[in-house]
Amino acid sequence: MWQLLLSAALAAVPPEVDIEDVERWGARGDALLEGPPGCWELEGQALVRVALFTSGGFLGKPEHLETMMSGPFSGRLEDGLWTRLDHHLPATDATGKLVVAELPLHPMVGRVALEGDGPSPAEADPDDDGEHGSVSVGMNGDGLVVGAQAWSRAANLVDEIIAAVDPETVLIHTAWNDAQQAVEVVRTMPLGRRVAAGEVTMRSTHPVAGGQERLTMSFPDRIRMGEGLVKVTLMSTQLHLVAVPSAHGPLPARESVSTILGVLGFTLGYEQDLTYHQATPCP
Repeated sequence: MWQLLLSAALAAVPPEVDIEDVERWGARGDALLEGPPGCWELEGQALVRVALFTSGGFLGKPEHLETMMSGPFSGRLEDGLWTRLDHHLPATDATGKLVVAELPLHPMVGRVALEGDGPSPAEADPDDDGEHGSVSVGMNGDGLVVGAQAWSRAANLVDEIIAAVDPETVLIHTAWNDAQQAVEVVRTMPLGRRVAAGEVTMRSTHPVAGGQERLTMSFPDRIRMGEGLVKVTLMSTQLHLVAVPSAHGPLPARESVSTILGVLGFTLGYEQDLTYHQATPCP
């Protein structure tokens, strides 16, 4: 019986698909995170939701403050590096009085290393204790003010976790999804000494006849980083990417990242959803 089931499963794989070519399919998954090669002008719509949870204490009773912002964005992606990133994100909805100063965008496709941001995660010092990217929370006449560093820190940490993975310790396997007529790639990546908190699992799906390719990264429930005065805990972190195939490689269609950031006695929620509407080769 088991032999019959195994034979049926193997027979479902089209003869032109080499599911054992793990290196090739793994590179397809990497391409979704790296973005298309060459220079591209990208445009789209961004939706960002930020929240602040306080336990009370000197601030009074526990509070849940939330703000949602949306608007257009555009940028230039050159061989996986964002060299320009513009956006306009006015607040569209709010619960309570939460003021977010100069909210940045941080795409998960490609690397963000704009002027003034410091080195990219791939170039960062591996012995860095995680104190950079300060978080500021204060009060003014409008309510609680959370500095933009807090939100960029959340997305930066996700990038840093991905960059901290030792490729020599990655376990990878492929499987055939008959319902989607696609190859599925699953990678298990131990996080190592910087963020000793289990492993990240990356799953990507690649239809062999074309169509949307998808990537999901799941992280441990809690990841504690930093060895200095400022220690940061990331919780419930998720990353999702959707790309469409083209003659130039996969072009991003949609991406989302969400995480909860615990730091300095505050709990900060961050969700970012980017929908790409246009991709044009640079002139």
